[in-house]
Amino acid sequence: MALKRFSIDLASLSAGRIVQTVAAFLALPIVARLLGPHEYGLVAVAMSFVMCTIYMADAGMGQSLVRTPASERTTWSSAFWMISGFGGVLSLLLIAISFAAPLVFGEPRLQGLLLGLAVVPMIVSAIAAPTADMQQRQKFRELAAIEGVSALTGLGVAIVLAFQGAGAWALVLQQVAFWLMKAVLIVWRTRFRPTLEFSTLNLAEHSRFARDTLGATLLYFFGRQLDPLVLGRILGAAPTGLYSFATRVMNLPHQLVASPVQNALFVRMVELRDDKAALRDLLLILTTAVALLVFPAVATLAAASPAYFAFLLSTEWLQAAPVFAVLAPVAAVQTILVPANALLLARGRTDVRLRQTFETAVLWVILLPLSAPFGLLAVAGAFTVVNLLYLPRSLGLTLPEVDLRILSFLSILVPATMAALGICAAHALLRNSVHMSDLQEIFASLVELAIAYAVLLMACRGQLAGQLRTLRTLMMRSTAAT
Repeated sequence: MALKRFSIDLASLSAGRIVQTVAAFLALPIVARLLGPHEYGLVAVAMSFVMCTIYMADAGMGQSLVRTPASERTTWSSAFWMISGFGGVLSLLLIAISFAAPLVFGEPRLQGLLLGLAVVPMIVSAIAAPTADMQQRQKFRELAAIEGVSALTGLGVAIVLAFQGAGAWALVLQQVAFWLMKAVLIVWRTRFRPTLEFSTLNLAEHSRFARDTLGATLLYFFGRQLDPLVLGRILGAAPTGLYSFATRVMNLPHQLVASPVQNALFVRMVELRDDKAALRDLLLILTTAVALLVFPAVATLAAASPAYFAFLLSTEWLQAAPVFAVLAPVAAVQTILVPANALLLARGRTDVRLRQTFETAVLWVILLPLSAPFGLLAVAGAFTVVNLLYLPRSLGLTLPEVDLRILSFLSILVPATMAALGICAAHALLRNSVHMSDLQEIFASLVELAIAYAVLLMACRGQLAGQLRTLRTLMMRSTAAT
């Protein structure tokens, strides 16, 4: 029963993410054709600042609250007021940045776009505690529905405004509409209601968690969201739009699979955080499942990326296809590290996450400006190299938490990796041997993906059956602990 509930929760979160992502990509072909790379790149530069504030908005306090009993009302209310105040400061910071950004990037319209987006961090921070309440009560299906409805609301706003000639504002107001709708629905469904209480003493145990998480978020911004800022300055808005779209596709596996896994898994790992053996089994099982699901799909999209980009968007966006193909290994690495990231959070090892983020940020801050003058493919290649070379170091910092060796962890990735490489080789051979239209190539790639999944299922069925039994036992234990 516990495994069934976990599976339903995970499927619901994934479905919510799928609706959100599909909504974005239903709007994207329309908006992309109406706007073009320059407008998209302009919003990408503005969103790089906004995304930083979104990641910072709860200062890590929201995830820390999931570990706190709901009965500690003073702690929850204190956290709410602190997070909300911090969100207000971030909104003011965006307003201040809006006056400087046009001078730095030579784009006067950036000021209006940033002013329009300044309300977002305030909304995100205000719903951090209510969202933590719903996560703690494992209301994942309701959260998934909220994500879906909010995404569809944003989709409608973006399409209507794009057809009315709103330009970049169609994408800006899509974000505002999404967060406003999400806030309304979460406030409606949460049980949490803040009281007029505030105690710094009650927040003391959360301060380290929040400090490390906030530090990691700031470093994440400079290490990852720095891309559109540097590219916008060196290459201009249009190339930045192409690169930003390629990275958006690269993040799809994380959004559709890995992020829901982390949200559902985090609560379970918190319940089992003192049992290293159980955490180790849970980490290996979920990582195996994610790799088997994601690696072949990423390889399929990368191998046939020109066909997908040309057919779904237009030839105007075709230059983004090879950029995504180079970034594809990063998409795979991101997904397999998510269960490990949930493990660190559950164990309270935010210091390890901070160190990992700092080290990768330093590497990327050095390589990004060096590679940018050589074009988008050079930037994508440098980013992929950084992530692949840092993987052993990242695992070396994480796996000792559950007494697991790096080689033992990497061995579970072999079947999925071989399937991905097989898809790339088979598709390259087919494309060089047979002339195909874009639609025919997409169909061929989907057939290759189906064959790969069938082969993996047959080859790993014994291992998967054993892991399913273990997972059922772990879910029952975590439910008993609760």
